Amino acid sequence: MKAPLKAMQFIKKNVHYLIVGAIVAGLLNVYLTGGWKVPKTVILSVMMFLVILPVMINLKIDEVFKHLKEPKVLFLSLVVNFTVSPLIAYVLGKIFFANHPELFVALTILSFIPTSAMTAAWTSLSGGKVETAMFLIPANLLFAAFVAVPFILPKVIGSQMTISSFTFIKSILIVFFIPLLVGLVIRTLLIKKFGVETFNREIKPELSGISSIGIVILSFLVLSMSRTKLLFSHPDIVPVIVIPLIIYYVSMLIFSTLYAKLLVAKKILKSEEAIVVAFASAVRHLNITLAIILITFPVEKAALMVLFVVLGFIIQIPLLGFYVQHYAKDFVANHQKRELQKATA
Repeated sequence: MKAPLKAMQFIKKNVHYLIVGAIVAGLLNVYLTGGWKVPKTVILSVMMFLVILPVMINLKIDEVFKHLKEPKVLFLSLVVNFTVSPLIAYVLGKIFFANHPELFVALTILSFIPTSAMTAAWTSLSGGKVETAMFLIPANLLFAAFVAVPFILPKVIGSQMTISSFTFIKSILIVFFIPLLVGLVIRTLLIKKFGVETFNREIKPELSGISSIGIVILSFLVLSMSRTKLLFSHPDIVPVIVIPLIIYYVSMLIFSTLYAKLLVAKKILKSEEAIVVAFASAVRHLNITLAIILITFPVEKAALMVLFVVLGFIIQIPLLGFYVQHYAKDFVANHQKRELQKATA
């Protein structure tokens, strides 16, 4: 195996540790040097080319149209992602972020951007239906990008910050639509040159590694900005961010689990489909959340919001990994076993 591929696998496997290291390095840089004035163009270049573009190359929009004849699972997923998730975020924001409107906004944006490539990964590890995951990921993101974020989100955060729908539409065009088109072109060219099989086997798995590198670099750059000095004068802000963030994720996992159980008990979905709905609800697309924040708000003013999302990376990956190992696998396997026993009885 070539050294670059080994390095990429190491990064993907240890991304949450590397993010912690990038945060520490950035804060150490601020402590020793007073921080940098990082140009927004640098931040946006890293974000667009290393973080967002690889995601868009992997995004299969055609999966949405293939599965539109199965609207039930999509509707069940959208209900949780765009009613329950924002409601939990809104309540937590009102309780914990009364004095920090920017953190209220960050949590609300996070709650409106569901799923990620990890939804498919967790589904696969749990024995769930990966085809359903590959359909729900782009479908949820499209709804978020063209309905929820530009038209619903401004009304939800209106009491904390006045941001027009046009501002979010502009952000979505930059963060989602343009990279989506570029990603589609690059994907088509790569498949044309190397073939579908080689693309899926050798190229596609490494794109998430490139995105992980981008997140690590972005974490260091953003935490190295001079405004981050406020963390040294107000270190108490870290638990203020972490506690509600953990509560949000745990609440979403608990609700998603009960929801999946109900769907199976009522024979609305099979267990391998219900667990996909659970993951599509609990997992947040932190890359796109971060991109929207950086595009919509001035970089220097968004320091706390960015820190909020960066800490989300540290919390989300191990928490979902624990959930897979200690619940999701057994949930799918046990229900499949019962179905098999009924069929052979």
